[in-house]
Amino acid sequence: AIRHWLSVCKTSHTKCSAWSIRKPGSRHLPTRILDLENTNASRVKLHVPDDSDTSDYVALSYCWGRSGNPYYTDQSNLQRHISEGIEVSSLPKTLQDSIELTRRLGVKYLWIDALCIVQKDREDWMQEASLMGAVYSQALFTISADASVDTSSGIFLERSARHGISAVLPWPLEDPNDGLGPMALHVAPKFQSFKHEILSSPLAQRGWTFQERALSARVIHFGSELCYWECKEACIGENEEIGKYSVQDGFFHLKDMLLVAPTSTEPSTPKLHDKWAWVVSQFSSRQLTNPSDIFAALEGVATMFTGKNKLGRYYCGLWEDELLRHLLWSSDRTVAGSAHARPAAYRAPSWSWAAV
Repeated sequence: AIRHWLSVCKTSHTKCSAWSIRKPGSRHLPTRILDLENTNASRVKLHVPDDSDTSDYVALSYCWGRSGNPYYTDQSNLQRHISEGIEVSSLPKTLQDSIELTRRLGVKYLWIDALCIVQKDREDWMQEASLMGAVYSQALFTISADASVDTSSGIFLERSARHGISAVLPWPLEDPNDGLGPMALHVAPKFQSFKHEILSSPLAQRGWTFQERALSARVIHFGSELCYWECKEACIGENEEIGKYSVQDGFFHLKDMLLVAPTSTEPSTPKLHDKWAWVVSQFSSRQLTNPSDIFAALEGVATMFTGKNKLGRYYCGLWEDELLRHLLWSSDRTVAGSAHARPAAYRAPSWSWAAV
C-alpha cells in the first residue's frame, strides 16, 4: 500500500511536488545522512553528502521517551560512524524498524536526529536545529512513529485480533460487465478515525514533532490501529484507496496556506494571522524536554510564514503588523494539575506567549 500511495502522490499531486522551503542554490541533503546501501546489511554508515547530491531521503519523526535515546552520535564515535558504520542490531527498535522500512521502499538515505546530529555538541546542535525545517520539507516522506512512546517500542506494533476479523455476507447483486459473478459484502471492524488516533497519540504531545509534521511533504503515520498516508492532497487509511483529503484538519489548512502560488491560492493577511494564532495554540499545548528549545522547535514554521512577506517582522513568537492582537494571549494550560508557570530559566520576554 505504501508503494502505491507514494507512486500516486509523486505522479499526480502537484502540491506535494512543489513543497519545499529550500532556497535556490542551497543543498538538498542534510549535513549528515545514514547511507543504507551497504554491502553489509547489518550495518549502516553515517555519510556526509556533497552539496550537489539531490538523492531522495526519508526522515524519521519519533519520541525519544523519558529515558532518552540509548544510542546516539557524539564526538567520541562520530568518525567511527562515518568510517566503519553502525551495527543496526545495537540500535533501539524504533530506529531499526525505520531502517528496515526505508530499505524495503528502495530509498538510499535516512535521516534520524540522534544519529545525524552530533549530540552533546552545542555548536553542532545550533547549526542543525536551524536547518530542521529544510530537513523535513525536502524529505521524500517522513516516517511518523505516532503510537510509539519511546525508542524501544518500534514502529510495527503488534495488532489486535480485531484486525484479522471480517464477516462475508452473500450479496445477490453482480456487475454483468465484469464476469465475476455475484458480489460479496464484507463487514469489517470499525477503527478510530485518523484525526482522533493521531491527535491523541504520544507523538502529538511532543513539541518538536509539531513542525516535523507541519513541514513534511508526505507523512506515513504508524498509529496504534492502522497505518495512514498524509500529504498535501490526500489523507487515507490503509483500508481505503488513496483519494481526496478526507480529514480537513488544522494541519491540512496550514500546509495549503503555506504553499507557494500558483500551486495554491495566496492567503489574505488576516487569514495568515488567524492561522498563526492556531499554530501557537497547538504548539504551546505540547511538551518540550528542554524548555529553551521553544523558538528552535517552531523556527521552520515561522520561516514559512516569513516567506509570505505579509506579517512584518517576527518578535519572539509575535508578528509586527498585528502585534497588539497577538499580545492578547492567555494561558489556559495546566501541568500536573496546577497552573502553567514560567520555566525556571528565562527564555522569552514577559509579553510573549513563549514566556510561560
